[in-house]
Amino acid sequence: RYFCHLEQSIHLMRGSEARFAKVFDRSPHPKSITRLSDSCFLNVNQAFSSFFGYAREALVGHTAVELDLWGEPGRDVVISQLRRAGQVRDLEVSVRLKSGELRWVLLSMEMIDLDGEPSALSVLTDVTEQRRAEQEVKRWADAFTHCAHGIAMGDATTNTLIACNPAMQKLLGLGAEVLAGRPIRESYIEHDRARIGGRRCVGAEALRARVRPLVERQADAQRLLGNALREAVEQSVGNGC
Repeated sequence: RYFCHLEQSIHLMRGSEARFAKVFDRSPHPKSITRLSDSCFLNVNQAFSSFFGYAREALVGHTAVELDLWGEPGRDVVISQLRRAGQVRDLEVSVRLKSGELRWVLLSMEMIDLDGEPSALSVLTDVTEQRRAEQEVKRWADAFTHCAHGIAMGDATTNTLIACNPAMQKLLGLGAEVLAGRPIRESYIEHDRARIGGRRCVGAEALRARVRPLVERQADAQRLLGNALREAVEQSVGNGC
């Protein structure tokens, strides 16, 4: 996906060092060149320095391990893959900034020969926000799926159901494939359908009307239970128990 940036850098390096240096430095993607023998940074572009929060002078001549830049998976795993395949393609790894913040990036690497020195050209693409968004979606999807209460999502423009969680499917006695696209009003009992009529949006009054009898019956049951317990206690006291 982002490997085209790496391929472009390789092509330019082989054609013209001056042109490569210009594109390397001005690239908006964090790029670095490291020596494979000791993993020291030989060069980094401005985007790389800005991303990690280090001045170029603090990076060149030092290693990512020394500066504690590696997160997961660690350097050994990545370098092992690079040596085995000669390249790394869009590998998702975490890296640590100077501030200590962990960021997720897609890492692409290519082995190159720089003045007879085996080296690696690396390109990073920050995908932290995308990853957080995906995790947030998954969190809400899990909550929707495992919630013990029936939940339904509808399309306000068409007044039809989009999805119902398992609890709602069980409540209605219908599967997800049957409910998807079904008019929302058909999910109400017949009495409530008449109250809703042809209105575009389902009013809260219809829901309250359906729930109110349940609440009243629960209150009646609690009163009956309380009276029964009170009579039992009074009877026990009267019998000297």
